[in-house]
Amino acid sequence: KQWYQRRVAITAGINFGYAYAGLAWLPTFSKGSDLWGESFCWYSIFYSMMQLARIVYQTQRTAVLDQWITTTIFCHVTLWIISLPSCDGILIRSLRSLNQRAILIVSFLSYFLSLCSEIGFDIALVVHMLAAVRVGYEAHLSSGNDFSGDVFRKAFLCCLGFVVLKVADLPLREYWTPNCFSGHFLSKICDVGQIYYVAEFVHVLTGKKSETLKSE
Repeated sequence: KQWYQRRVAITAGINFGYAYAGLAWLPTFSKGSDLWGESFCWYSIFYSMMQLARIVYQTQRTAVLDQWITTTIFCHVTLWIISLPSCDGILIRSLRSLNQRAILIVSFLSYFLSLCSEIGFDIALVVHMLAAVRVGYEAHLSSGNDFSGDVFRKAFLCCLGFVVLKVADLPLREYWTPNCFSGHFLSKICDVGQIYYVAEFVHVLTGKKSETLKSE
């Protein structure tokens, strides 16, 4: 019981990292009147509260909301990047030709794949993640520089860690990590990292300067 309480406390603590990532970048995008950036930051802040609610209440409703928000955040990132006029690429042009509301609706409804198959949510999440990564890569190639490339790699590695650690949760818990540090917990650290670096990546792409971020 003591081990479980310690694990819950640590997991709850890392959830405040989502709020930190959102609050860290919110002033930057608010000053630049970047609605996509502002909403992304608020997304992260809300996600922090929702994750905390899931741990405290442990209900099916909060678990479903958690998964639903996860896919829509990746969709938000994709739409945010394709909204940048300087970015170009095959997938970027293809998505720009579609209605943004239609993309959001499809993303929102994709969660219902989980009702059709046990791996339905996993399929929807992978598609969202691949789209966001591809769009980010095309954006870097078309309008990025060495610094944006470095930030993109950090975001990608965090994204990869988020997936691998979550999938390897049970083996890690049994053979490697301490009881209070599960693969699920470590994946949250990567998740916070990818949110922070995605915001930094778009900030670099737009060429805006910030008091808190200066490229070399």
